[in-house]
Amino acid sequence: MASRYPLTIDNVNYIVQLEISDDGVFVTIDDGEPFEIDVTTSGLPGLMSIFHSESNWLGYVVPEPDGWRISHNNKHFLVSSSQSARKSRSNAGSEDPPGKISVPLAGVLIEIRVSAGDVVKSGDTVAVIEAMKMQNEITTPTDGIITEIYLAAGARAEKGDLILDYEISED
Repeated sequence: MASRYPLTIDNVNYIVQLEISDDGVFVTIDDGEPFEIDVTTSGLPGLMSIFHSESNWLGYVVPEPDGWRISHNNKHFLVSSSQSARKSRSNAGSEDPPGKISVPLAGVLIEIRVSAGDVVKSGDTVAVIEAMKMQNEITTPTDGIITEIYLAAGARAEKGDLILDYEISED
């Protein structure tokens, strides 16, 4: 089964799909053609080697508070999860930033009820998550138009993972 990750690389958003199977590891970027990679690490912390077809990429991957700093051939890139709109929530909970809806608790996203371009009203259910054998509806706090969906039905989601973005209606 493939996993999709919204990533931001130097302030540009991408959707990266990673599929690991008995046939290998395949990567697809923004619904392009999948390509096979082989990733190895060395004894040096952060040093990674990625083999793709006949080419070899060698670089350093260093964790940062907001993602990873990747260095290759004296070029540096900052990679972060577009989902890093993860919030630290108090026990009482808190709301998502305007125009964003995230997972309120860890579980399996069993249903996405909207698509990009759909018009939603305040209180509409946009997704259903199952946690501890209970189904929880996730609703919109305001009227708007869905602009992007980051997670798919069947995905395992952690608290704070970004489900979708929407444009708030100005009424």
